[in-house]
Amino acid sequence: RVRYLFMDKFIWKCITSFQSFRTRKLSKLAMFLISNGVTANQITFLSLITGIIAIHFFLNNWWLMVLFALIHLSSDSLDGVIARLSTETLKGRYFDLLADSIPVIFILVKMGIYLPDFFPYLVAGLFTLSLLVYFLSKLQTAFIPLRTAAFIVAILSTLPFFSYPFTPLMIIGYLAGGICIAYSLAKQLQW
Repeated sequence: RVRYLFMDKFIWKCITSFQSFRTRKLSKLAMFLISNGVTANQITFLSLITGIIAIHFFLNNWWLMVLFALIHLSSDSLDGVIARLSTETLKGRYFDLLADSIPVIFILVKMGIYLPDFFPYLVAGLFTLSLLVYFLSKLQTAFIPLRTAAFIVAILSTLPFFSYPFTPLMIIGYLAGGICIAYSLAKQLQW
């Protein structure tokens, strides 16, 4: 039997609590979309495209980044509800995780270009490695998704009232992400 650390229980409790909250709040909209032939994978594709567009505007246009990030996060919330209310598939879970993870990698790479520092690239590489291990384990190992936290850091560090992006927050963000990824990789080694 696997022993769970406090952090594992805390993370799992946060994720499941938020999933049930989203399902309660979005189930009517999801049922409407399902009845009109919209699938979870179509919403996931929308999430992926808007996430990439949001990162394109990171460090260039704060308002458009926020707009597309909100569409990305909203559609990501909705795709899971649609999947749970219709037919959830393993292929859909992989696609959803990939659509959540690609923006994280792009945010980290863009931070590395802006700062210029190699640590965001290192964190992006370790995140990609952790994601690959998670995929190869058929979603059985530990993995900490960083997408929402990465978008929060991107939005807060580039608020319009800063004359330049607030680099200390970016640095704290990618270092905190690196700690989470190191934890995921350590747990994956135990698998």
